[in-house]
Amino acid sequence: MTWEEFEHGWRLAPAIPPADAPARALVVLLHGVGSNAQDLLPLADRWSETFPDVAFTSTAANASTVALLAGNGSACAT
Repeated sequence: MTWEEFEHGWRLAPAIPPADAPARALVVLLHGVGSNAQDLLPLADRWSETFPDVAFTSTAANASTVALLAGNGSACAT
């Protein structure tokens, strides 16, 4: 079971074979301001031991989202 990078973050497929079977659930991890998607990967690694049939993803906020949350009214989500 290895992490795979994609356009907006990282994903981890369920550990239970067969690999092409659908996940029972999906956990989406959202980081806070000043952090990034990779900071949460160890948390999902730990949880995947208990929930091997669950998929995990950790998404990365883009600059527009961060500016919007920081109170910059001129930012717009992309």
